[in-house]
Amino acid sequence: MYSTGKILFAQKNVKISLNPTKTISVGVYLLDYNALIGDADKKNETFLSIIKNTFKESVNEEEKE
Repeated sequence: MYSTGKILFAQKNVKISLNPTKTISVGVYLLDYNALIGDADKKNETFLSIIKNTFKESVNEEEKE
């Protein structure tokens, strides 16, 4: 998992059935508050960039026609 901040990771075994007992291994990620906010800002920035570029390309294609 990529993040702009601090990430903690642990692998844990989780019981998914008691009879018969079945467990699966699950990765658990924890983000600090700054990472959560920073990641949201980066995702929004990337999303807006994609929208702007798509809009510009659409306008350029219409001008060519």
